[in-house]
Amino acid sequence: MNKIKAVVFDFDGMTFLTHERFSHRLYHDFHIPKEKILDFFKKEFEDCKRGKKDLKKVLEPYLKEWRYKNSVDELLGYWFKDGELNFKILPLLHQLKQRNILRVLCTNNEKHRIDYLKKYFQLDTLFDKIITSYETGVLKPEKEILKNVLDSTHLQAQEILFCDDKEEHISPLKQFGFLTLHFTTLELFEKELHNLNLL
Repeated sequence: MNKIKAVVFDFDGMTFLTHERFSHRLYHDFHIPKEKILDFFKKEFEDCKRGKKDLKKVLEPYLKEWRYKNSVDELLGYWFKDGELNFKILPLLHQLKQRNILRVLCTNNEKHRIDYLKKYFQLDTLFDKIITSYETGVLKPEKEILKNVLDSTHLQAQEILFCDDKEEHISPLKQFGFLTLHFTTLELFEKELHNLNLL
């Protein structure tokens, strides 16, 4: 078995924790019907995550439909400011760095949100590589984004531990030869890293 040389982290639900889903907040705070909100997330937002459409432009017609009276930028600010880093994971990132293990962030996210969070939380200082769906044009666990992880790290799949809080992402990762870890709680995650001699 090859030595693990990189650990891939998921973002939402693992590295970053939100207090409430954005769609739920829109419904509760602005009384926008749920079906109208879900229509946006099931259609155009998927293209935004793949980098095919610009979120700001896509949202414009929805603001009228939702009867949202403020600007797109104000809505994005309201959206992006909710949540915080999972601060308990930061010491683990530091320990991995001390062990010369690459820290990779791989996330299904659109451009404006991840750019905001990169700047606000200085994600470039926490991770050696940041791989996003909007830049690669594909979503986890599709083959091309996994290939991008291999190309950017210059490692073999067997040398990479891929972690994700979504179990449906794990099985395809195994098929590509990655070592995998389903993230459920921080305590179990830290224990697994110790078992693998990564900490």
